[in-house]
Amino acid sequence: MLNGDIQEKRTRMEIVAGIIDVCRQPATKTRIVYEVNLNFLMLEKYLGKYLLKNGLLKQEGRAFKATVKGEQWLAQFEQVKL
Repeated sequence: MLNGDIQEKRTRMEIVAGIIDVCRQPATKTRIVYEVNLNFLMLEKYLGKYLLKNGLLKQEGRAFKATVKGEQWLAQFEQVKL
């Protein structure tokens, strides 16, 4: 197997960042699952345990939207990741 074929496991922080990034515009669970490459069970875990509880996302009807705090967290994460 070539090195380019091996995918590294994402960290929790990378998954959280991916979800917040998708939710810069209101996004349904289905859109988040497909764009971040998660399953619904994992998404529920991240929504309840990290994102909504800590005020990084807010729910607007059936959609989720990044809060100002979430946008700030994402910007800091992207700086640290560089």
